[in-house]
Amino acid sequence: MASSSVAAAQSYLGAQTFNKLYYNGGFVAPLAGETFETLYPATGEVVHAFPRGRAVDVNAAIDAAVAGEGTLPHVSRPAVWP
Repeated sequence: MASSSVAAAQSYLGAQTFNKLYYNGGFVAPLAGETFETLYPATGEVVHAFPRGRAVDVNAAIDAAVAGEGTLPHVSRPAVWP
């Protein structure tokens, strides 16, 4: 039986977008379909299985960034930046 803190974390993480990666303007499932488990150290219970990004996901994110390059309007740097 999950402790109340683990159950609360499981409920929160399961209801959020922590099951996907974010790139190309949205949340997407990892292309390799892999996950990794995070354990509660006191009991060893699985808190959540997070998406594991692999090279294929990195390449897809890079491709999306390159495709979107230049689509933002020019933004000047604030004077406080070097």
